[in-house]
Amino acid sequence: MGLLSSEEEEAIQITWGLVRADMKGVGVKFFLHLFTMFPELKSKFRAFANVPFEQLAEHKKFQAHAFTVMSSINSLIESIDDVEMLTEMLLKIGENHGRRKLQPGDFQLVEDSLLDFFPKAMGELYTPLAKEAWTKTLQVMVKLLREGIESYYAEHPLKP
Repeated sequence: MGLLSSEEEEAIQITWGLVRADMKGVGVKFFLHLFTMFPELKSKFRAFANVPFEQLAEHKKFQAHAFTVMSSINSLIESIDDVEMLTEMLLKIGENHGRRKLQPGDFQLVEDSLLDFFPKAMGELYTPLAKEAWTKTLQVMVKLLREGIESYYAEHPLKP
């Protein structure tokens, strides 16, 4: 991404390897963590907004969404050294979430939740170097996602 040292990029790849090994399982755990930290976000997911929290982990649409998000992040991590492609991917993802009426600030909550979740998911591999690398990476990703959402709303203003 241009802002990471080679050691930080390596830390991202190593720690993400733990997630890559079980994207559905880790994705489910992450979204449960997200909804525990920010319960108000659950209502933004029409496919499972009305599913009781206790039943989410077994809900197939929830599992599918968790896997899809982890797969998207995986694609972003695999493109981390191609700044132009990564930028376009993030802007597009942001625009797609604008269509779903998400707000730019929603991704800040996801970033906060990921940074709280990663030490639990990655254990001893989540070193201070990995934490710094993920913090930088997620800040840039969220900035671009927000730009994508804002771009969508600039072209499609919300009607009162």
